[in-house]
Amino acid sequence: MTFDSSDLLQSLAWRYATKQFDAERRIPSETWAALDQAMVLTPSSFGLQPWTFLVIDDPDRPVPAQ
Repeated sequence: MTFDSSDLLQSLAWRYATKQFDAERRIPSETWAALDQAMVLTPSSFGLQPWTFLVIDDPDRPVPAQ
């Protein structure tokens, strides 16, 4: 696989901060599946993936204690 360095840098430079969340807006299941896979595959500096992800889909349900 080859990367065009300008496309890669442009993709990494594009980002923004969310100022306010829309509680009525939902992430499509296809997008969530890609995000889920990307998070699991993200390496750590130790070469391990010790991640734990919490998906909150019910705002009335309490978050479990860690």
